[in-house]
Amino acid sequence: MDPANRWIIPTVTICLFGFIKEIRPVEPFLTPFLLSKNLSESEIENRIYPFWTYSYAATLIPVFILTDLVRYKPVIVAEGLALVASGIVMIFGYSVGLMQLMQCFYGIATAADIGYFAYLYAVVPPEKYQAVSSYTRVAYLAGGFLSSVLGQVFVTYDILTYAGLNILGTVAVSIATLIGVVLPRAKKSLFFHQSFINEEASAVGDNTAVHPTASEVEEPKQDSLSETIQNNEDAHNEQDLDTSEGSPESSHAPSVEEEPCCPTKGEFTISSIQSNSVQSLLVLKQMWREFLSIYSDWNLLQWSLWWSVATCGYYQIGNYVQNLWDLIYMKQGMKVPDNPYYGAVEAASTLLGAISSFLIMYVKTNWDIYGEFLMGVVSVLDGILIFTMSLTTNIWVAFVNYIIFRASYQVLITIASFQIAKFLTVERYALVFGWNTFVALVLETLLTLIVVDSHVLNSPADLQFMIYGAYFGALGSAFLIKACFILYRECCRNRNR
Repeated sequence: MDPANRWIIPTVTICLFGFIKEIRPVEPFLTPFLLSKNLSESEIENRIYPFWTYSYAATLIPVFILTDLVRYKPVIVAEGLALVASGIVMIFGYSVGLMQLMQCFYGIATAADIGYFAYLYAVVPPEKYQAVSSYTRVAYLAGGFLSSVLGQVFVTYDILTYAGLNILGTVAVSIATLIGVVLPRAKKSLFFHQSFINEEASAVGDNTAVHPTASEVEEPKQDSLSETIQNNEDAHNEQDLDTSEGSPESSHAPSVEEEPCCPTKGEFTISSIQSNSVQSLLVLKQMWREFLSIYSDWNLLQWSLWWSVATCGYYQIGNYVQNLWDLIYMKQGMKVPDNPYYGAVEAASTLLGAISSFLIMYVKTNWDIYGEFLMGVVSVLDGILIFTMSLTTNIWVAFVNYIIFRASYQVLITIASFQIAKFLTVERYALVFGWNTFVALVLETLLTLIVVDSHVLNSPADLQFMIYGAYFGALGSAFLIKACFILYRECCRNRNR
């Protein structure tokens, strides 16, 4: 294949993985499915669902670092295996404890999703970044849309039971895992397998060594890991080792004092262990410097703040909205129907969100000035929509409000994403994405512990959504007040010119 087109195969493969792994048609009906296992609404809402939040928050940072360290593919495969494990536990499990375990597997899989979105940045040329970012997002959303449609059709026409939907989803993620196994292995990564490690490792102990930023990093060599180990050992041992290709091992047999530069299979030398430790410390040091540099920018900090706080609320609403819908049916004095329209609602919200996110990219305006105002207004409106959902006894009002809320969030998170991205290199964007998501999960963990967990408030779904409505109202009001101040200041400046 033409070297210029080598990016196509990994792109198609990872998009296929992302599309198929999202085909889990039981998810829009997860609460009715768990209810069919003789679990109570309170057990599902207050004892089972919180474990997704806890496991996701606990594993995100370790998975983020591990993803870069092992160069993506193992974490992508691990995501598939965690989804398979989650599906298998749902097939055979009936107790609260096993359903909590299922949610833990699902939380690990969600944390590992970062490997899916970051993989292509390590295997495609920089000029293709924008295109492949769109491809992976479209594949992800298309899989979710098809999953919801299939689930609704199968439930409405009694083609499959909820258990059958779960088996179908488990088969799909098993196929996706096999696709992950055949993914081409990345030869570099955004942090751990960069050429700057070589330079810094060679300069360990040299106080005059220059520490380049992520944007100044050179393109990594063909085999950066082995070369990094080689360079580190040269620095530590101060030896001039012969590494010519094809040179026989007997021509340079190591003595007792001299360790081999590249350990043979199954053999680990002290210097190789030391060099790996040095690499890890240098990378973490570099990531910390990047972190401080990034969040010292006030504009980037405020966009990141909105991202984290809004994403926390979005996750909470997505986690517990099925419980609210069930409660609304009961408020009407009705039994939850055997074929609710939960899948259709999820499909509609996904499709509308995808279309809205795509169209907002073509809106030409000064987002530095008007972006905050839009975020404030829409967040306040979202708060009103969510608060209305908590009070209504009309299921269709709740459905429509949820669809509008999800679509508006996708629009705003798209604006926030490209406002943040314009300040950053790809390496820094990955770091910001990971940290912002972690902050969102810390907030969500606190919210879950206080509002949802059975050991604290143990709130029913309608009271939860009142709190979430106030939460988005407060977020929107803060941004709206600041945006109005900025707009007033700009008007005064224009008047004085």
